[in-house]
Amino acid sequence: QQFVQSAIQTVQIASSTVGKVSSQTVNGYIEESVSVQLSGINTQQLCQLLQNIEQASRVYVKNITITRGEGATTISVSMSAATLKQSDG
Repeated sequence: QQFVQSAIQTVQIASSTVGKVSSQTVNGYIEESVSVQLSGINTQQLCQLLQNIEQASRVYVKNITITRGEGATTISVSMSAATLKQSDG
């Protein structure tokens, strides 16, 4: 969650909401994911954010929905970012 918030600040996205962390066990690993809502951004900001997430180790985008914003030049994004860590059990 902290990494995603930091990546959003790096790209200078003003209108964002980061949800609570949820976790589930997947093939012996714990997947922690966080939902993210962005509004009023442009495609350049989205591309920079996705690139920052991809360059991080063990952080990935699970799903993403992009819709055109109210202005012709902006978009709204709903996405989930996740990471895997080894289960202790």
